[in-house]
Amino acid sequence: MDVKDYIKDCQVVVHAGGMGERWSPVTNGNHVKPRTEVGLKPRPMIDWTLLPFVKCGIKNIFPTLWYKAETLKRHLDSVSDQTGIKFTYLEEPEGRRLGRAGIIKESIRSGLLDPDKPIISTNGADVIAVDVEKLVAFHLEGLKMGTGVTIVGAIEIPTEFGQYHVDPVTKKVTGFKEKPVVKMSPDEHVHTGMFLFDPSANGAFMNIDESKYPVNIEDLKGEVGDSIFNNARSYGTIIPFKEWVFFKSPKHFKEFGGIDFERFLGVENVETYLGEYKKGN
Repeated sequence: MDVKDYIKDCQVVVHAGGMGERWSPVTNGNHVKPRTEVGLKPRPMIDWTLLPFVKCGIKNIFPTLWYKAETLKRHLDSVSDQTGIKFTYLEEPEGRRLGRAGIIKESIRSGLLDPDKPIISTNGADVIAVDVEKLVAFHLEGLKMGTGVTIVGAIEIPTEFGQYHVDPVTKKVTGFKEKPVVKMSPDEHVHTGMFLFDPSANGAFMNIDESKYPVNIEDLKGEVGDSIFNNARSYGTIIPFKEWVFFKSPKHFKEFGGIDFERFLGVENVETYLGEYKKGN
């Protein structure tokens, strides 16, 4: 299949329903984490997450919702009204968490997700400047090799700790590095939380044991986990802070909350893709 045709079929599932307890000092519990305004041009975090996909023409977005769902719906409905992007909300039951794998299974079963179309799964609190066309081209190469799953990885890992160098003989300290980014070995990549599933791989979700809910994709075990991860290739090209900004804690909000995400994601005007944004909408 042609890369552009494959992209048109993609269903982007953006996981945006978590309570984000560590994030509560930022939101004060008023809204879900991906609704937090970030960027030199402030917009909800989820907008910057979506931008690489919208920029390449994907129009079918599937946000997962649970906590404070209405705060995110109002904003995304406004985006839809201005752009024609179709948001199909995948809502977890009020009293039962499903997890990122569980919500995909239940959404396929209910008919909200089409198992005969590719699914891209990504986190609503990660901004990844992924080149979707290159990712899909890599994925299609994998299909020819018999693999139906692509995991997007980083080749370096950011560390929260400073490091220092030591002479191995004398044990004398020779220098300091403050929170360096550490290169991974060739046989390891850092998981960014993004997956691309070909329709040929989507059937594995239907075999997930519901008694295991909530369950995330990377935590799948047994035959289900084997059928996904033994069928996967790694698109390990992402460089943290150059192509991947993550919001895991209030500390990250302070460090990255003012980034020029238009420049980071290679667009001149975000409004072209996601419409006008007024603070609080």
